Amino acid sequence: MSTSEKLVNVVQGEYHISADPDCVMSTVLGSCAAVCLTDPSQKIGGMNHFLLPHGTGRSGEDVRYGAYSMELLINGLLKHGARKHRMVAKLFGGAKMLTQLRDIGDSNVAFAREFLQNEGIPIASESTGGNSARRIRFWPSDGRVKQFIVPGAVDRVAPPCPGARRPGWRNRAVLTCAALTPYPRAAPSHQRPRKAGRGGSPRGVRRSTSGQSGARGRPGVHHGAGPIPRQGGKRREDRKRARHVITQGA
Repeated sequence: MSTSEKLVNVVQGEYHISADPDCVMSTVLGSCAAVCLTDPSQKIGGMNHFLLPHGTGRSGEDVRYGAYSMELLINGLLKHGARKHRMVAKLFGGAKMLTQLRDIGDSNVAFAREFLQNEGIPIASESTGGNSARRIRFWPSDGRVKQFIVPGAVDRVAPPCPGARRPGWRNRAVLTCAALTPYPRAAPSHQRPRKAGRGGSPRGVRRSTSGQSGARGRPGVHHGAGPIPRQGGKRREDRKRARHVITQGA
Protein backbone atom coordinates (compact mmCIF):
# COMPACT_ATOMS: atom_id res chain seq x y z
CA MET A 1 0.00 0.00 0.00
CA SER A 2 1.48 3.30 -1.11
CA THR A 3 1.59 6.44 1.02
CA SER A 4 -0.91 8.23 -1.24
CA GLU A 5 -3.63 5.59 -0.79
CA LYS A 6 -6.44 6.24 1.68
CA LEU A 7 -7.53 3.24 3.73
CA VAL A 8 -11.22 3.00 4.63
CA ASN A 9 -12.27 0.29 7.11
CA VAL A 10 -15.75 -1.11 6.45
CA VAL A 11 -16.88 -2.71 9.70
CA GLN A 12 -19.87 -4.95 10.35
CA GLY A 13 -23.16 -3.36 9.34
CA GLU A 14 -21.65 -0.68 7.08
CA TYR A 15 -21.12 0.04 3.39
CA HIS A 16 -18.95 2.52 1.50
CA ILE A 17 -18.91 3.96 -2.03
CA SER A 18 -16.06 5.85 -3.68
CA ALA A 19 -14.70 6.91 -7.06
CA ASP A 20 -11.35 8.04 -5.64
CA PRO A 21 -8.50 6.10 -7.33
CA ASP A 22 -6.47 6.37 -4.09
CA CYS A 23 -9.24 4.84 -1.95
CA VAL A 24 -8.69 1.33 -0.60
CA MET A 25 -11.53 -0.36 1.30
CA SER A 26 -10.63 -2.99 3.87
CA THR A 27 -12.62 -5.39 6.04
CA VAL A 28 -12.23 -8.66 7.95
CA LEU A 29 -14.78 -11.42 7.34
CA GLY A 30 -15.66 -14.52 9.30
CA SER A 31 -19.16 -15.88 8.81
CA CYS A 32 -20.19 -12.45 7.49
CA ALA A 33 -20.23 -11.72 3.76
CA ALA A 34 -19.06 -8.78 1.66
CA VAL A 35 -20.01 -7.88 -1.91
CA CYS A 36 -17.68 -5.68 -3.94
CA LEU A 37 -19.46 -3.92 -6.84
CA THR A 38 -17.72 -1.96 -9.60
CA ASP A 39 -18.80 -0.04 -12.69
CA PRO A 40 -15.59 -0.14 -14.82
CA SER A 41 -16.85 2.49 -17.27
CA GLN A 42 -17.72 5.01 -14.57
CA LYS A 43 -14.70 3.95 -12.42
CA ILE A 44 -16.73 3.81 -9.25
CA GLY A 45 -17.38 1.03 -6.81
CA GLY A 46 -18.52 0.12 -3.36
CA MET A 47 -18.41 -2.60 -0.73
CA ASN A 48 -20.75 -3.71 2.07
CA HIS A 49 -20.39 -5.99 5.10
CA PHE A 50 -23.51 -7.74 6.41
CA LEU A 51 -24.01 -10.27 9.21
CA LEU A 52 -27.28 -12.03 8.35
CA PRO A 53 -29.35 -12.45 5.18
CA HIS A 54 -32.74 -11.16 6.35
CA GLY A 55 -34.50 -9.46 9.23
CA THR A 56 -38.15 -9.51 10.25
CA GLY A 57 -40.41 -6.47 10.42
CA ARG A 58 -38.88 -3.06 10.99
CA SER A 59 -35.67 -4.67 12.22
CA GLY A 60 -35.02 -5.83 8.64
CA GLU A 61 -34.35 -2.22 7.65
CA ASP A 62 -30.84 -2.39 9.04
CA VAL A 63 -27.49 -2.44 7.24
CA ARG A 64 -26.54 -5.51 9.26
CA TYR A 65 -28.94 -7.54 7.09
CA GLY A 66 -27.97 -8.42 3.54
CA ALA A 67 -31.31 -7.58 1.91
CA TYR A 68 -31.20 -3.98 3.13
CA SER A 69 -27.43 -3.59 2.75
CA MET A 70 -27.50 -4.68 -0.92
CA GLU A 71 -30.31 -2.24 -1.73
CA LEU A 72 -28.36 0.65 -0.19
CA LEU A 73 -25.16 -0.30 -2.01
CA ILE A 74 -26.76 -0.60 -5.46
CA ASN A 75 -28.91 2.53 -5.07
CA GLY A 76 -25.87 4.49 -3.86
CA LEU A 77 -23.88 3.50 -6.95
CA LEU A 78 -26.78 4.44 -9.23
CA LYS A 79 -26.97 7.90 -7.62
CA HIS A 80 -23.27 8.42 -8.43
CA GLY A 81 -23.71 7.65 -12.13
CA ALA A 82 -23.20 3.88 -12.26
CA ARG A 83 -25.47 1.63 -14.30
CA LYS A 84 -26.71 -1.76 -13.16
CA HIS A 85 -26.07 -3.50 -16.49
CA ARG A 86 -22.40 -2.50 -16.27
CA MET A 87 -21.85 -3.59 -12.67
CA VAL A 88 -19.58 -6.51 -11.84
CA ALA A 89 -19.59 -8.22 -8.44
CA LYS A 90 -17.03 -10.08 -6.36
CA LEU A 91 -18.19 -12.09 -3.35
CA PHE A 92 -16.20 -12.96 -0.18
CA GLY A 93 -16.71 -14.45 3.28
CA GLY A 94 -19.18 -16.98 4.61
CA ALA A 95 -16.75 -19.11 6.64
CA LYS A 96 -17.98 -21.57 9.24
CA MET A 97 -16.38 -20.14 12.35
CA LEU A 98 -18.20 -22.13 15.08
CA THR A 99 -18.91 -25.81 14.53
CA GLN A 100 -21.55 -26.09 17.26
CA LEU A 101 -23.85 -23.48 15.68
CA ARG A 102 -25.80 -23.46 12.45
CA ASP A 103 -23.87 -22.48 9.31
CA ILE A 104 -24.64 -18.74 9.13
CA GLY A 105 -21.87 -18.18 6.60
CA ASP A 106 -23.41 -20.57 4.09
CA SER A 107 -26.76 -18.76 4.44
CA ASN A 108 -25.10 -15.39 3.78
CA VAL A 109 -23.34 -16.64 0.65
CA ALA A 110 -26.49 -18.32 -0.72
CA PHE A 111 -28.45 -15.11 -0.19
CA ALA A 112 -25.83 -12.95 -1.95
CA ARG A 113 -25.71 -15.25 -4.97
CA GLU A 114 -29.49 -15.31 -5.32
CA PHE A 115 -29.79 -11.54 -4.90
CA LEU A 116 -27.16 -10.76 -7.54
CA GLN A 117 -28.71 -13.24 -9.94
CA ASN A 118 -32.14 -11.63 -9.53
CA GLU A 119 -30.63 -8.18 -10.16
CA GLY A 120 -28.80 -9.41 -13.26
CA ILE A 121 -25.32 -8.59 -11.87
CA PRO A 122 -22.68 -11.19 -12.79
CA ILE A 123 -20.21 -12.51 -10.22
CA ALA A 124 -16.71 -12.21 -11.69
CA SER A 125 -15.02 -14.11 -8.85
CA GLU A 126 -15.64 -15.29 -5.32
CA SER A 127 -13.87 -16.80 -2.33
CA THR A 128 -16.35 -18.20 0.18
CA GLY A 129 -16.78 -20.92 2.77
CA GLY A 130 -13.98 -22.72 4.53
CA ASN A 131 -13.01 -22.46 8.20
CA SER A 132 -10.71 -19.42 8.16
CA ALA A 133 -11.33 -15.69 8.39
CA ARG A 134 -10.39 -13.39 5.51
CA ARG A 135 -9.00 -9.89 5.25
CA ILE A 136 -10.16 -8.12 2.07
CA ARG A 137 -8.72 -5.03 0.36
CA PHE A 138 -10.75 -3.55 -2.48
CA TRP A 139 -9.87 -0.78 -4.95
CA PRO A 140 -13.30 0.51 -6.05
CA SER A 141 -12.16 2.54 -9.06
CA ASP A 142 -10.85 -0.47 -11.02
CA GLY A 143 -12.32 -3.46 -9.11
CA ARG A 144 -9.04 -5.01 -7.90
CA VAL A 145 -9.23 -7.16 -4.79
CA LYS A 146 -6.56 -8.68 -2.57
CA GLN A 147 -7.38 -11.40 -0.09
CA PHE A 148 -5.39 -12.45 2.98
CA ILE A 149 -6.26 -15.60 4.95
CA VAL A 150 -6.11 -14.95 8.68
CA PRO A 151 -4.06 -17.77 10.28
CA GLY A 152 -4.93 -19.55 13.49
CA ALA A 153 -7.55 -21.90 14.83
CA VAL A 154 -11.12 -21.04 14.00
CA ASP A 155 -13.05 -22.66 16.83
CA ARG A 156 -13.02 -20.52 19.95
CA VAL A 157 -11.66 -22.28 23.01
CA ALA A 158 -13.96 -22.13 26.03
CA PRO A 159 -12.50 -20.03 28.88
CA PRO A 160 -10.93 -22.07 31.70
CA CYS A 161 -12.81 -22.67 34.91
CA PRO A 162 -12.12 -19.81 37.36
CA GLY A 163 -10.98 -22.32 39.99
CA ALA A 164 -8.52 -24.12 37.71
CA ARG A 165 -4.81 -23.62 38.38
CA ARG A 166 -2.54 -22.30 35.68
CA PRO A 167 1.10 -23.30 35.02
CA GLY A 168 3.51 -21.41 37.28
CA TRP A 169 0.81 -20.48 39.81
CA ARG A 170 2.02 -22.72 42.61
CA ASN A 171 1.86 -20.27 45.50
CA ARG A 172 -0.73 -17.86 44.15
CA ALA A 173 -4.32 -17.69 45.25
CA VAL A 174 -6.81 -18.71 42.58
CA LEU A 175 -10.14 -16.94 42.39
CA THR A 176 -13.27 -19.03 42.48
CA CYS A 177 -16.86 -18.22 41.60
CA ALA A 178 -17.64 -17.71 45.29
CA ALA A 179 -14.87 -15.11 45.59
CA LEU A 180 -16.45 -13.11 42.78
CA THR A 181 -19.91 -13.03 44.40
CA PRO A 182 -20.83 -9.35 44.96
CA TYR A 183 -22.75 -10.03 48.20
CA PRO A 184 -20.79 -11.64 51.08
CA ARG A 185 -22.31 -14.59 52.82
CA ALA A 186 -23.58 -14.10 56.37
CA ALA A 187 -21.51 -15.66 59.15
CA PRO A 188 -23.01 -18.56 61.11
CA SER A 189 -25.00 -17.56 64.17
CA HIS A 190 -22.43 -19.02 66.59
CA GLN A 191 -19.66 -16.86 65.03
CA ARG A 192 -21.49 -13.53 65.07
CA PRO A 193 -20.38 -11.05 67.78
CA ARG A 194 -23.00 -10.38 70.40
CA LYS A 195 -24.33 -6.85 70.66
CA ALA A 196 -23.87 -4.99 73.92
CA GLY A 197 -26.98 -4.49 75.99
CA ARG A 198 -27.63 -2.12 78.86
CA GLY A 199 -24.65 -1.52 81.10
CA GLY A 200 -22.18 -2.84 78.50
CA SER A 201 -22.94 -6.52 79.05
CA PRO A 202 -23.53 -8.74 76.02
CA ARG A 203 -27.14 -9.60 75.34
CA GLY A 204 -28.13 -12.99 76.69
CA VAL A 205 -25.60 -12.81 79.60
CA ARG A 206 -27.01 -11.80 82.96
CA ARG A 207 -25.08 -9.52 85.25
CA SER A 208 -23.42 -11.29 88.18
CA THR A 209 -25.42 -11.50 91.38
CA SER A 210 -24.53 -12.65 94.85
CA GLY A 211 -23.82 -16.33 94.73
CA GLN A 212 -24.67 -16.68 91.01
CA SER A 213 -23.25 -15.47 87.70
CA GLY A 214 -22.89 -16.53 84.07
CA ALA A 215 -24.98 -16.95 80.95
CA ARG A 216 -28.73 -16.88 81.54
CA GLY A 217 -28.36 -17.30 85.33
CA ARG A 218 -26.38 -20.53 85.32
CA PRO A 219 -24.72 -20.89 88.75
CA GLY A 220 -20.99 -21.20 88.98
CA VAL A 221 -20.27 -19.71 85.54
CA HIS A 222 -18.52 -16.35 85.39
CA HIS A 223 -17.82 -14.51 82.08
CA GLY A 224 -15.80 -11.59 83.40
CA ALA A 225 -12.26 -11.08 84.71
CA GLY A 226 -11.55 -10.74 88.42
CA PRO A 227 -13.67 -11.70 91.43
CA ILE A 228 -17.42 -12.12 91.23
CA PRO A 229 -19.00 -8.73 92.02
CA ARG A 230 -21.40 -8.49 94.90
CA GLN A 231 -24.18 -6.08 95.70
CA GLY A 232 -25.11 -3.70 98.52
CA GLY A 233 -23.38 -3.70 101.88
CA LYS A 234 -21.37 -6.85 101.28
CA ARG A 235 -19.44 -5.05 98.50
CA ARG A 236 -18.54 -2.19 100.87
CA GLU A 237 -17.49 -4.65 103.59
CA ASP A 238 -15.18 -6.41 101.12
CA ARG A 239 -13.51 -3.12 100.22
CA LYS A 240 -12.98 -2.22 103.91
CA ARG A 241 -11.55 -5.68 104.64
CA ALA A 242 -9.17 -5.38 101.65
CA ARG A 243 -7.86 -1.97 102.86
CA HIS A 244 -7.37 -3.35 106.35
CA VAL A 245 -5.34 -6.28 105.04
CA ILE A 246 -3.19 -4.00 102.90
CA THR A 247 -2.51 -1.68 105.90
CA GLN A 248 -1.44 -4.56 108.12
CA GLY A 249 0.83 -5.91 105.42
CA ALA A 250 2.57 -2.56 105.01
